[in-house]
Amino acid sequence: MYVMMANASWARSFPCEMATKHFRPKSATGVLLSNSDLDHKPMLERKDELVSDFAAHTRVDGIDFTLPAHSVLFLKIEQEPERYRSGSSATP
Repeated sequence: MYVMMANASWARSFPCEMATKHFRPKSATGVLLSNSDLDHKPMLERKDELVSDFAAHTRVDGIDFTLPAHSVLFLKIEQEPERYRSGSSATP
């Protein structure tokens, strides 16, 4: 599953919780675009001034994380193999 989220607030970070039904997340990683310096010049000198790796906390029934102020997140959520999902009759 792929998710893109944006936080347009210049000052507030937002805690996010995503519930997933019939989908047990294995991992949730992605790329975060963010720069907290509002006076920064628009042209970047280095990629790491804006781009960073991101990992969300996974639970059996979803994921949670904090989306920083003035940021865009591209998140890839991978599903657990069927044998680990609740109610599965598959054997490991």
